Amino acid sequence: MYRSITTLLSFCAISLLAPFSALGVTINTVPVGSAGNANDTTGFGSVAYGYRIGTYEVTNSQYVEFLNTKAKSDPLGLYNTNMGSDARGGITQSGVSGSFTYAAKTDMGNKPVNYVSWYDSIRFTNWLNNGQGTGDTEGGAYTILGGTPTPSNAATITRTARSYLVFDQRERMVQGSLLRSAHRGARRSTGRRQLLAVSHVER
Repeated sequence: MYRSITTLLSFCAISLLAPFSALGVTINTVPVGSAGNANDTTGFGSVAYGYRIGTYEVTNSQYVEFLNTKAKSDPLGLYNTNMGSDARGGITQSGVSGSFTYAAKTDMGNKPVNYVSWYDSIRFTNWLNNGQGTGDTEGGAYTILGGTPTPSNAATITRTARSYLVFDQRERMVQGSLLRSAHRGARRSTGRRQLLAVSHVER
């Protein structure tokens, strides 16, 4: 699937009260209010409930944690070679299939991960749902079939009811984008919309 460095993907986690933390990945969030707000001029942005959105996008270091546990041979194509070869990528791959290892490039660990596809994103979400570590990537928030980079059920993937973390809806992305920007603090932006961010719904 086409992998874009200009697409912002977000997630939500249901019934999470504090920063999401499990094993090596911790997600800090900030509240987004104005439940029931109107759509903006794009026709999106209305959200009927309160939720929290990730303060920052998912970083290269966080995605490295995922790769080092789930992509030793990488049959699912979770690593994109542009992450290593492109200056905007932040992750290197070493070794051979079966013993691949991954590391964040110098000074790139805390920057947002690039070159992640939709399927990589929902697999990352499933992994978080399943406790990280050796947690499954093919079930959890989404049921993914086929065992290949592009799932055999690609056209019919939907999120599982009451899943802990789920891929966010566009309305939450629109409503939360400005608030996330306000919480960046001194962190510098690359000037590009990055790929992975998280939020959770207070429902």
